[in-house]
Amino acid sequence: MALCALKIGLLLTVFTVWLPSTFSIVEYRIMIERPWLRMPAIMVAVMMFNLFAAWCVSDLFLRREKS
Repeated sequence: MALCALKIGLLLTVFTVWLPSTFSIVEYRIMIERPWLRMPAIMVAVMMFNLFAAWCVSDLFLRREKS
């Protein structure tokens, strides 16, 4: 049960924290006329890491059920 909650928490974090933050920061960087292309690449890497962590937790959850 705890692993499932962790997985859901990681997925929610991507869509409720990292994605809106990325759009907000990009908008701000464009507004102040500063380079902004590198920042979304970094944020996408952060989001992918969170999704990978959720996938790993899912794998642990399946292994735990088989035991």
